[in-house]
Formats: sequence, structure tokens, C-alpha cells
Amino acid sequence: MVKCKKYYDLLGVPPTATDVEIKRAYRLMALKWHPDKNNHSEESTAKFQEITKAYEILFDKEKRTVYDEYGEEGLHELAKSESPTAEDTASVPTYSMKSNDIFSQFFGEGFFQNTHSKDRKGPNINHELFCTLEELYRGKNTRLSLSKSIICPECNGRGGTKVNTCGHCFGRGRVLIQKQAGPIVQRYESTCIACNGYGKLVMQDGLCKTCNGNLKINQTKILRLKVPPGTKAGDTIVFHNEGDQAFGYDPGDVVVTIKEKKHNYFKRKGSDLYRTVKVDLRTALCGGHCSIQHLNGKWLKLLLIPGDIVEQDGLKVVENYGMPKRRDPSVFGNLYVNFIVTFPKVGELTKENFELLSKALPPGPSLNIPEGAEVDEQVVTAFDPSTHSYKKRKRAHDETRSRGGSSP
Repeated sequence: MVKCKKYYDLLGVPPTATDVEIKRAYRLMALKWHPDKNNHSEESTAKFQEITKAYEILFDKEKRTVYDEYGEEGLHELAKSESPTAEDTASVPTYSMKSNDIFSQFFGEGFFQNTHSKDRKGPNINHELFCTLEELYRGKNTRLSLSKSIICPECNGRGGTKVNTCGHCFGRGRVLIQKQAGPIVQRYESTCIACNGYGKLVMQDGLCKTCNGNLKINQTKILRLKVPPGTKAGDTIVFHNEGDQAFGYDPGDVVVTIKEKKHNYFKRKGSDLYRTVKVDLRTALCGGHCSIQHLNGKWLKLLLIPGDIVEQDGLKVVENYGMPKRRDPSVFGNLYVNFIVTFPKVGELTKENFELLSKALPPGPSLNIPEGAEVDEQVVTAFDPSTHSYKKRKRAHDETRSRGGSSP
């Protein structure tokens, strides 16, 4: 006479069932309740976990004997005896999360495989690489020093020579936790707190000297990083499977995101470059040349054709002198030059120069004053902030009035 029939009922077998009958029953129930077959509903996930737990206990002769005689309380006591470092075993949920491991033993790794398999990949390691515009134009080769966690090579991730299966999660590393708030029952999966997801407990007298029972060690690795010409801010360079190693997961990736440093002269928009250049009035009107240093390291001589007048804040283009395309470095964007025209300073031109300019330039616009209108004629002078600012004129006016005088 068994004390508890719960796990037998879950598999639909009597307490007298043989190992063969238990295996057959688990196979049928696992196929029926596998989460991938039931759109990963909460009910199917919980049922699948319970079925797997029942199989784990009933197929293990020692656990089955304890369960038949003492029920679930006996299993908790057994877990305590096998895991002397654990605390308060009875308070820890014992639903296994990695039930797919047992399922795979029956049906293979590819059975019911779908997009959820990608969840077995560990987290990525993210880095930022700041590059100058010159480096993004020419390309750059550099090295990235990476510190990551790897499974200890000395103990192969066992943590030591004396290792027991965790009695809380039964070696699965994860548990299903159930909470009830009134009529609402919430189930969610979590890492086993007793073994930190390892599935086993390492005894203190057999700790690995390399990892001290931590299962993993830190390793520094140098990655060779190649930034192709034409790379732009926001582009990523990925080193697959170079991330941290973790039990039950494939290593994540190392993802390097490119950041662009601000340039003193050039601005980038896509594959095009923009640059502001100052030219004197003579060159703007009569043509000539000016020079800039390009991102490729060469000096670029810009020829302004006579007659093609450069307007103030005017924009002109130099084709194929922008950034290279990342997909095809032989193809370039354009360079757009924004011209700022500088005028001669006071005193730089003689009266004769003014007369020559007046004759050479087109006549100015005619005055648009109505006939018979009253007209005041004033000379416009240069603005001097020290004497012409509104605040200073107002202050002088107020001081004059305070002395009893009148403003002019």
C-alpha cells in the first residue's frame, strides 16, 4: 500500500506498474502535453513539467521507494540528506523546468523543434567603438580585449570531485513556481535557488582549485576587429558565439556598435559629405580656386569657374568625393561645399577701386519711392556695440533725465 498516488495518477499507471509501463505512459503523456504542441499555454507547460517530475521520481528506484513509503515529505528529506549545503529544502518548489532534456532522450533533440530553441542562446556582450570620420572613410583594423566567462577547463564545469544531483530541481537547474492570489493562479519559471541553475551541488571538501566550485572562470580574449570603409554610426560588427558560456545555453555573441566622433570640418549624411568653405568676394565673383584637406589625406583643389558666381551661403557639389559605400567601396557619395563669401574690410579698397567696381558691376536697383512723398536722407554708419546698443542708449537717456537735463 503506497502512501501517495499523485505521481502514478499523473502518468495514468497503477502503483504496481513496471519500469517499462512507466516509460510507455510517460511517452504518451509527454507527446500529448508538450508545450510546442499546445501553443505554449500555461496549462500545457505546467502539465508537462508535472509529468516529467512524476517520471523522474517513479523511474528512479530509490526515489520511488521513498515516495511509496513516505510521500512527498520523504522526497524532501531525501533531498536534504543528498544536499548538506542546502537550506530549508522543504520550502523550495521542486517542479523541473528543463523537462525537454528528458523528452529529448525519448524523441531526439529535433522533435517539436521550433523558434523557441533560440531561447537557449546566452546573452550578448555589447561594446561601443568610437571612430573618427577619417577611420570610417579609409577603414580600420583594431583589436578588442574581451573579458568573458568560460566553463572551467580543469573540472569541465563540474565544480569539484564530489558532486550530488540537486534535490530541489532534480538536476534540471530550473523550477516552475506557482503563486495564488485569490482566484488567480500564476505560474512562472525561475532558476533553482539551491544550485543556481547548475542542477548539481558541489561538496565543500571536493572543490575545484581552479574555479573554487564556481564552475566557470574569467578569460581574456583578443578579438581582431575590422571596420570596413564606408561604415557608419549605428552599424554593428558581430562575433558569433564569443560571449559568455553558460550551462544549457549556447554562448551569446559579441556585438560591437560603431559610434562616430564629431569632426571639426566635415559632416556626414548617409554617403555624402558636407563642408563649409570661406571665399573672398573677388573669387566669388571672378572665379579662382580654394583648397581643403580631404578625409583621404589628400589636398583637394576646388576650381571656381569665372562667370559661375558663388552666392552667399551657396551650395556646390563635387561628385564622387563623398564617403565610400560599405557594400561597394569603389562607389562614393558626393561632397557638398557650402560657401561663405567674405567681404573686404573698411579701408582695403581705394576710391579708384570703388569707381572700377561701380563700372564693372550691374547697376543697382532704382528707388521705389512714390512721387511727391516726403523724404529724409540719412547716412548709414558702421554699427559699434559699445555705443549703439539699446541698453546703453537707454541708460544714458535715464541718467540725463535724472540730472534734470533733456535728451537730444
